[in-house]
Amino acid sequence: MEQAIAAKEKSMLEKIEKKRDEVDYDTRKRAWERYAAPYRALQQDAAVLAERYGTEEKRRRAAEAECVALRERLAALEPAAAPRPAF
Repeated sequence: MEQAIAAKEKSMLEKIEKKRDEVDYDTRKRAWERYAAPYRALQQDAAVLAERYGTEEKRRRAAEAECVALRERLAALEPAAAPRPAF
């Protein structure tokens, strides 16, 4: 009889320890998520800004290249002997 009681107590203690470990894991996981959330948000913001400014930089370079091409076409259309007006 005592063995059955001891076995039951041991079983209950194992269940309690398992449950405590699960709760500890959940608590640590929630704490980590609270800690890591601001850093994840910053990483996402940085990625968005990098994409935005990278795109703007590409647009600026493309616009500069287009301006250079237009100046070259304009220079080819103007007669070489005609003086350019100073603005």
